[in-house]
Amino acid sequence: MLLRRAPRLIVLLATLTTAGCSPDEGASREVPFPGSKPALTKLPLTEGIGAIWGAGASDIWAVGEAGSAVHFDGSRWVEHDTGTKQALHALHGTGPDDVWAAGEGILLHWDGQAWSSRWEDSSETFLGIWASGP
Repeated sequence: MLLRRAPRLIVLLATLTTAGCSPDEGASREVPFPGSKPALTKLPLTEGIGAIWGAGASDIWAVGEAGSAVHFDGSRWVEHDTGTKQALHALHGTGPDDVWAAGEGILLHWDGQAWSSRWEDSSETFLGIWASGP
């Protein structure tokens, strides 16, 4: 099962990292998924991307520098306030109401409604995170 999903993940990452992610580029690029119509998307992060994670085609998160977080609902990207200005480097979840982000001295949780800080310590930096559910 993992091997069948790996190509889509690679294409998804290519789509998100090449489709208008640079703040000095004004237009998005079309990056097609194999066997489907071309996808046109523009990621509205003005800072660098730290991590991307998704539970499905209509539930994708991206986080990055200055505490930025954006969510893709299947048709558009929406910015969300994380309550921090710390860089976020890692992202993972178990579903639409259980997403975790970590970075420069901070661990955040999305509960389906809002981001909240779960741990802060300026002496620690997280570069990875893994979430597991029942």
